Amino acid sequence: MGSNNLYESLLSEIKAINSFLVTLFRLNAKKFKDKHQSNHLWKKAYRINDKVDCYNITLRALDKCLSIINWSFHDLERAIYKIDNSKYTFKTPLCEFKNNDLIPLLIDIPEGKDLLYRLRCNAKKKCGLTIFNLCEAKLILNKPLSCILHEIDINKLSQCYKI
Repeated sequence: MGSNNLYESLLSEIKAINSFLVTLFRLNAKKFKDKHQSNHLWKKAYRINDKVDCYNITLRALDKCLSIINWSFHDLERAIYKIDNSKYTFKTPLCEFKNNDLIPLLIDIPEGKDLLYRLRCNAKKKCGLTIFNLCEAKLILNKPLSCILHEIDINKLSQCYKI
């Protein structure tokens, strides 16, 4: 896949996810009696829709919104892609995945060079891992989002048990 095709695929993927998230958060915000949670969802939907968070919604922010509506990352992935082949359970909460965690998966892939550079810069600046980064990795690695997170999770676990 050429870099232009990759970028076009990435943009269409992000647009699909963003429009889905906006709808999901707005619909749920209407249902909530708790004003604080309702406002949080409205604000996030507005920021995504208004292009403020279009490319930089972090996994931390997404995790908070999903926890408000009692959804898991798998629920989100199944709803967006209408698939149910993700049987992983993550030991690591979604909000704790970091830019550095994607690096081992991309290190030997030439197409991942630009993304690797950005991930390293973001890690230095302490920026959170974003949905945009994940979707880019998904297209480069040609794997489902949950599979990528699962592989990151295994890496994190194996690092924990190194003696």
